[in-house]
Amino acid sequence: MNDIQEKRTFLHDAFNLTPTLTTGWVNGNLYTQTSEVLGILPVADDIRSSSGMAEYIPALHRNQVAPWYRFLAKLQGTRKPVLPIHTAAEKTLFKELLEKNPAFSSESGDPQWKLAVRIWNAEADVRDDVFYKV
Repeated sequence: MNDIQEKRTFLHDAFNLTPTLTTGWVNGNLYTQTSEVLGILPVADDIRSSSGMAEYIPALHRNQVAPWYRFLAKLQGTRKPVLPIHTAAEKTLFKELLEKNPAFSSESGDPQWKLAVRIWNAEADVRDDVFYKV
């Protein structure tokens, strides 16, 4: 038998196999699509307001926030996205606030978290390279 006949036989055998049950896998095509986005939750109105974050307003976002951040801000419902400290400016700001602002490092004990978040988010509102925190 030559190579071509061998391949034909193999394909013929492959297509004539009886179906086997696949376990541990769910066919996602059998379900209705949802509009939910996994892992990105909107910030609740009361948390947004108590944290000093501005609301997402589409008309204001065209040129203020980079496109990759704009999508996240829209899903979170905030003017700027809520992100962990990740830019050089944020690292510098955090260091400055730890050294100079008592809300971040209270001498009497724990930091005053709610006040610290409001102070941080006020900075985020006026600086392009600083983002909201909760």
